[in-house]
Order: sequence, then C-alpha cells, then structure tokens
Amino acid sequence: MLIQPGTLQEVVLPPSAIGTTVSIRPRGLADDNAPAIERVVTGEAMRPPAPVDLHAEMQDGTLSVAWTRRSRSGWDWPGDDVPLGEARERYRVTLQGFETTMTFEVAEPHLAIPSDGISGMVTVTVVQLGDFAESRPVSLSLEI
Repeated sequence: MLIQPGTLQEVVLPPSAIGTTVSIRPRGLADDNAPAIERVVTGEAMRPPAPVDLHAEMQDGTLSVAWTRRSRSGWDWPGDDVPLGEARERYRVTLQGFETTMTFEVAEPHLAIPSDGISGMVTVTVVQLGDFAESRPVSLSLEI
C-alpha cells in the first residue's frame, strides 16, 4: 500500500471519551462503501510510561525503594533526569506480603518504609499516576 506523506489524519478524542465506543470509517479513493470500524477507547496513549530500574534494599531496619521516572516528554533526553510529562509527579507504591498490604502515594521516585512487622517474601509494585491514567506497573519481589 502506498501512503503519501501528509495524507494520514490523527483522530483526536477528548479524555472524556475513555470507555466509550467510537466508529471510524476510512476516507480515500474507492472507500465510498467502506465499513465502519468500532473500537473502545482505552486511553492507552494517555498513560505515562512505566517506571524502570526498580530496586529495593534493607538499610538499618528500613526498606528503601527507588526507581527511575520515564516520560513521554523526554524520549530523546540524555541522562536520567527526564522532564516531567504530567502536571505533577506522583506515584503509588504497594508493598504486598504474606499477611500485609501497604499502599503509599509519594511525589518523588523513592520511598523509605520502616520494616516493623514486615517479614518474609514481599512484592513491591510502583505505578506513575498521570493526569488521565496510571502507568503500567513495575514490580519486584524480595525477601525481608
């Protein structure tokens, strides 16, 4: 198929369209009777990218968790300090163990959790909270 530069058009939808069904019909040569295609708007393109480099370690009775932020605004940015692509930086950190689940919201890419009462195998999960959606999760399991 030959597509000429400048002939494709982006379908722009507002955030309120998430969860609704849209119907799109192609327009071009010989497309007069083309069937419409229906899709549910998931908002996938509005998710911030998932954090990376999640690591955790015990230090003096405290579980220190840290990760690296990623951003749609910094794909070509050199180094680790990419510009924030959301109105503000927010993360949800979940610590899930054998008998305990703890959830924290933080504004920086790190968290220190006192390990009182936490022991055994735990899973740490981090998502970035974007303006319209949350990122996919990144998880790490470790023994405390």
